[in-house]
Parts: sequence; structure tokens; C-alpha cells
Amino acid sequence: MQHKNREQNGMSSREEQEFIRLLREKAADTPIPMAMEPEMMMARLEPRRRFSWVKVLSPVALAVTACFALVLAGRDWIQQPLNASIPATESSVTAVEPESEPASSAEESGESAVSTPVPESSESAGESSSVVSSEENTEVTSPSVETNEPVSEPAVSLPEQGNDISQPEEPESDSTEEPEEPAETGYEQAYEAIQRSVDPQVSDNRYETGVLSAGISADGLHTSNEKSIITAYQDYFYISRQNSSYIAIVQGGADGEKKGTFQVTFETPEIEGAVPGKPAITGCEVVNGRLFVAGTISYSRDGSHFRTVSAVTTYDLEDPTNPKLMTTTAQDGVMVGLKQVDSYLYLFSRYYPNSSAAAEDVDDYVPHRYINGETFLVPAEDIRFSEGGNGTYIVATAYNSKNPWDVEDSLSLQGGGKSFYLGEQGLYLFGEEYESGQVVTRISALNFDGGQFTLAREATVPGILNRSNSPNEYGGTLRILTNTYSVTNDTNLYIFDRQLNLLGSATQLVENQILRSVWFERNLLYFTLYGDSDITYGLDLTYPTHLGRPYRASRSEESLSSISLSNDRSLKLSGSLGRNALTLQLDDGRSHAAETIELTGTYDESTISLQAFPNGYVALYYSDSGDYTQSVRLYRIGISGELTQVLHYQCSIWKGTLRCYQQDGEFHIVSLAETVSYNMETGERLRVITY
Repeated sequence: MQHKNREQNGMSSREEQEFIRLLREKAADTPIPMAMEPEMMMARLEPRRRFSWVKVLSPVALAVTACFALVLAGRDWIQQPLNASIPATESSVTAVEPESEPASSAEESGESAVSTPVPESSESAGESSSVVSSEENTEVTSPSVETNEPVSEPAVSLPEQGNDISQPEEPESDSTEEPEEPAETGYEQAYEAIQRSVDPQVSDNRYETGVLSAGISADGLHTSNEKSIITAYQDYFYISRQNSSYIAIVQGGADGEKKGTFQVTFETPEIEGAVPGKPAITGCEVVNGRLFVAGTISYSRDGSHFRTVSAVTTYDLEDPTNPKLMTTTAQDGVMVGLKQVDSYLYLFSRYYPNSSAAAEDVDDYVPHRYINGETFLVPAEDIRFSEGGNGTYIVATAYNSKNPWDVEDSLSLQGGGKSFYLGEQGLYLFGEEYESGQVVTRISALNFDGGQFTLAREATVPGILNRSNSPNEYGGTLRILTNTYSVTNDTNLYIFDRQLNLLGSATQLVENQILRSVWFERNLLYFTLYGDSDITYGLDLTYPTHLGRPYRASRSEESLSSISLSNDRSLKLSGSLGRNALTLQLDDGRSHAAETIELTGTYDESTISLQAFPNGYVALYYSDSGDYTQSVRLYRIGISGELTQVLHYQCSIWKGTLRCYQQDGEFHIVSLAETVSYNMETGERLRVITY
């Protein structure tokens, strides 16, 4: 920039022009090598170094460098006339800038200026040139000569201020090296990766297992219409059921009632030759007064399924009873996850490209985005590649609730594993493959934070991902279990950081036995075994690099869950051997009485959960196979640790998944059929709103 400004202001200062004139006048009878001329020096630079060289060296500096080279070659007779014409100062290489040039520094440009040392002994001109252009000293300061006397006007005419000065064309390189092949684009790499994925030798190395779902079935849509989609804003609830396209608005509080129903407007792109089906809601979140509704639209061609897109529509809730459409977007692929963290919403979908498409048919093997009626290919620079090579994409998009019109960040991973787990900090993909005759699990991680995605380096571990439990995230770590099958059936534990660096492992955690149930409680792992389910085993995970061996826990139970409370307390839930009773007990290092719940039938572990609320309240969710009911029990935990049941709500399992909310001292239980409100202090039922 400094060199360019000098040219625009008249090529150089008067002092610099006079200095060049003196150099050439005094050396007029001396055969200076062509390489010492500034233009020739620039032409002989290697192409990759030319840009950085031009950026820090002005023509004046090159001329000075030529002078130094001559001096080092023993041309002392040039130095004497120069010294007679230009008075020397204490520093003969102090840089002088034109008065009109603003001050600049190496720190401002982000570069470090390194002065080129002058050897004590004389060197040849060629050797001196090689020192200046060495890789260790590619950036040098531009020396000028400080003068104390007025200098006459330069002999050459300068262009007037403000005139455009065209840059001289760079001479063609005389290098005989063959030009480098142009780098492949992300689209070309994607095409080659897809072709490799269907190669028999590659596909035979994959070990196919079922999809580990994170709340969404393999096709992105729930097959049961009893699943609930519920979110809350202020004292309003927005309620829908899976695969519906309508949302009911219900107001809680003393004046609670159903306020109406509206149909969600989804982005439904036009795809040539394909017919869109009915949009289906798969999730909704309220962030910063905006309602984000996610859904899927399946397209058919010639009567068969052709493509699925995942859509997100945003509504403004300034008037909670009348949501206003703000924007609607979509992306190719089956929805595999929706996560809201702080002000950001993260959407993940899996896109299945056409592996038989020709290389030039980019639209058939690269995913698209659809924004307010416009269609865009995913940018080539946003595509990353996994070594797993299954030929599919994970398309990840981040939305900012403060500006939902624009995509905050996006990333598409080509080739990630089919199984997935959506945690609080990342989407983790797992794919099994054969390696040296053994089955290994390849792990990929798309981390998200502050609306941005980062792709971790992939890792592989022996065995197949254990399907009896989901992976676990805690404290910036990922904990997974795998099974290895050889002479025995063993279970292994692996702990990674967010970049998938292995922190610790416990191979053969369980030897030749099958896990019955598994749960993580902060830095503790608990599990039970088939055939020995009355014993609970534990393992401390506090120090992953020094994991011990499992120990027998002090409690005997068939299954257990837990929830962490404040002040290092936790509430533990265990089940009886016959699966017909549940036990709750506070764990704070002291002895407390347990709360036992008898069932008419048996419980289903997948329906059991605990939820903490402010002021020491905890809700227990469970179902009973004896009468096909589901229940919510609300407990208050006293100062001394006693459990007091505040209320018990029971309804048919056909009313859909239950959700509970606390608002203004009231406790609301929301289902697809009704909203029931209670006084949290007394447990008194206040109202029932049906819809």
C-alpha cells in the first residue's frame, strides 16, 4: 500500500529521485549486471515470493540494494564520489518518508520488518542477492538516505497529482518449470468422493448398522402422530403434533384459553419434475421473541419418493396471539436435528445425492439452499470431506434469532457416518467400517458455538457403537461405549475432548457380558448387566487419563436415572427388579428416606425422566403399561432433604408427550389434548383448557 501511494503521489519524493539520479550518474561507466536493475530483479523473483517482495520493497529500495551489492563487490571508487555529493549522518540508512505520506508501521500492516544485515567481509553480488531473498529474510525495510542539503529538481518529469498511473506489466517468467495444475474445487472433490463411495471395494469396507436416533426417526418424520411439539413464550403455549402443519395457541394464567390455530407457511421450492407433499412440523423453538418452526417436505417423482427438504420458518411474536411471518428458508436433506443454544438455532439435515449423476450435473449431487423463493447451491468452499466415504452429506445451518433473514454460518460435511448424536455442543456422527480385518467406529464432530461451526479432526476406535445407550456430553467431553466381538463380547469406554482428541479409555470395561442399562451422572458412570441386574456398578470419570476399574455401587437396583441439583445434591431414580416400582431418593452425602411409587403394570425406561424447576421443585415423568397411562408427579425438596409430593397428574398415553412449565407460581402440564394448571404451593388444580 505504501509503494502504491508513492506512485500515485508522483512516483517518489524529490530526495529519492535525486538519489537514483546520482547512483546512475556515478556508475555510468560501470557495467552493472542486469540483475541489479530494479525491474530485472523483480522479474527474476520466484512467482510465489513476488507479491510479498513487491509489498515491502519500493523501486528506490531496490536501487539501494543494487548499490550495496556493488559496494560489497569491491567498487570502492563509487563510494567516494557519492560521499562527496551526499553528506553522511550518524545513520546513513535512516528511512525518510514523503511529508504527504501518512505514517505506517509493521505492526499496522501485520508484518514484521527485518533489516538485512551487511556482512563484514566482501561478498559477490550474486551471493549478496541470495541472502536478501532467502526464506529466512523475505521481508526487509526499505532503506533511504537522509539528506541535510537542498536537492535540485529531478531531471525526469513527474505526472500531475491525481492522474492515474498504470502499473507496469510483469515480464513473463523465464522459468522452464511446468505450470501447476489448477486446484480442484469443492464440487469436483464432492463428485470424486461420491464416486469412490459407491465403488465396491470401498462400500464393502463399511459395516452397516441401524441409525442411532436423536429424537428423529431414520426418514426424518415420526411415524406416530402422538408425538407432541410444544414450546412456550411468556404465558402462551404453541402446540402441535408431529407431521401436522398447524399450531394451536393457548394462553395460560387466570384467563387461560385457546386463542386460535394457524397453519405454518414453509418454504416449498419448485423442483423440476417433482411434486411436493404436505409439509410436516418436526420441531419449534422460541428465541428472543421469534418463533422458529422446523419442518420437512417430501417430494415424489413418477409416484416414488424423490427428495426431502428441511425447512425453517420464522415468526415475530410481538403479538403472541397473531404470529407475523418474517422469513422462510429450506435446505436439501432429511432433518436429523434441531438445537437452540443462546440466541442461535442450529439445523442439521442429511442429503442423499444422485451417485449416478454426470460430473457436469452439479445440481444432482451438491445440496441446495432455498431462501424466500430463490435457489442456491451450497458454496464449494463450505464443503468438507470425511474419510468415511458413505456418499451422503450433513448440511448444517446456523440462524441468528436477532437477524433471521440471513444465514449466520453454514457447513456441509460429505461422507459422515449414518448414526448420529446431537449434544449440547456438537453433532456427532458414527460410521462403522472394516480396518485390517477388524470393525472400527469412525467419529466425526461438527461443533457449534456462537453461531459458528467448526469441524473436528476425525477419530477411530475399535468396535461397534453400543446401541443400548446414547453417547454422552459433559464438561466439554464426549463419552461413548463400543462393543468388540471376537472370542468374547466386550464393552469399551472412550472419552474425547471437543476436537476428538482421546483423553482416556477403559478397554474391556465389561468382559464377555451384555449391558442391561447405562447412565451417566456428571463424572460418574453407572451400569447394570443382564443376568446380574440387581447389582449396580460404578466408575469414576473425573480423571480420564487415570481411569480405574468398575466398583460395586452401594445401591441395588435394576435401572436408575438421576438429575443434578444445586449445592452438590442430586436426585436419584431407581427401579425394582420386577420393573413394577420406582424409587426416588435425594443424595447429598446424608441418609434420607426414599419415595417409592408402585405401578399396576411395568414401566418403560424410555419414558422415564426427571426435570428440575426453581425453588427446589422436581417433576418425575413415567408411564405405566398396566393401564396405558402416563403420569407427572411434582415434588418439593425441603431444606433438610425430605421429599414432599405436591401433585400427581395422570392421563392416557394417547394424549401425546407431556411438557411441564412453571409460570408465576403456577405449574402447567401441556399435552396435545389439554393444558392443566396447578398452584405450585398447594397442588390445587386451577383450570383445565381443552382444545
